[in-house]
Amino acid sequence: MVNSASIVCICLAMAATALIPAGIIIWYCIRHKSEKLWFPALIGALGFFIPQILIRIPILNMLSMNAGFMEYATNHYLVYALSLAATAGLFEVSGRFGAAKILDKKGITLHRAMAAGLGHGCIESILIAGLQYLNLLLYAVMINNGSFDAIVETSAQSGVDPAQFEALKDSLINDAPLLYLVGIWERGMAIIAHLFMSMLVFYFVMKKRPVIGVLLSFLFHTLIDSMVVIQGLSTPYLGEVISKNAATVIIEVMVTVAAAFAVCGIIRLRKKWGAVYERCVECTG
Repeated sequence: MVNSASIVCICLAMAATALIPAGIIIWYCIRHKSEKLWFPALIGALGFFIPQILIRIPILNMLSMNAGFMEYATNHYLVYALSLAATAGLFEVSGRFGAAKILDKKGITLHRAMAAGLGHGCIESILIAGLQYLNLLLYAVMINNGSFDAIVETSAQSGVDPAQFEALKDSLINDAPLLYLVGIWERGMAIIAHLFMSMLVFYFVMKKRPVIGVLLSFLFHTLIDSMVVIQGLSTPYLGEVISKNAATVIIEVMVTVAAAFAVCGIIRLRKKWGAVYERCVECTG
């Protein structure tokens, strides 16, 4: 049975990772309503939704149904994890670049760039973290009412490896409830990082030096997503050399450090933005 404390924490994390990001976007657009930021926020959100939700994730889902691919991923977990990080960075930076090119036609002001960055980061939190917690909640309910085992049996009969379901069940039953709340902090740090990466791309597109912004954003994104390898150290894939709790703590510390670096970058870009924007307007005018 999944205890009630875990279910409560899952519900809190689900609400926080979905409602707070939505509130951030609404608040920012209303606060700077004179600049009409709803469109930049939408374009920024589409910069995540199209390359990730419509393209990359469906491709990964199709590959996961290939026994040969999954065997390779299991036997070469490190390569697989780093590949996931790199492709996430590649697909998302393409979305950022596309969004920047669209907004560049009307001029990339600081607030437009930040609205697009918030749109990118917040929609990821809503669609990835929020829905992930919703799935966990549904699985927890099914475990407690006894319907989960029937789903596992049906899946096994259709050729799906039941091991992943058993691991999920074990995690929901045995993990400390507070672990689910860690995701709230992680999503907050991720939104800051996404804001910085979008601002990097938009800033250098504005300066007509897009390659630099795209490359820096890609490298930073890939570095952050590569932290999943640390989580792998708590699994049989990489020898279970540390506990799951230890892996979580290490990852959250590293994510926080990355977010702190991003904050410094955001502050520096904000200071430079006005002067660069005015020069770009003068050049195009």
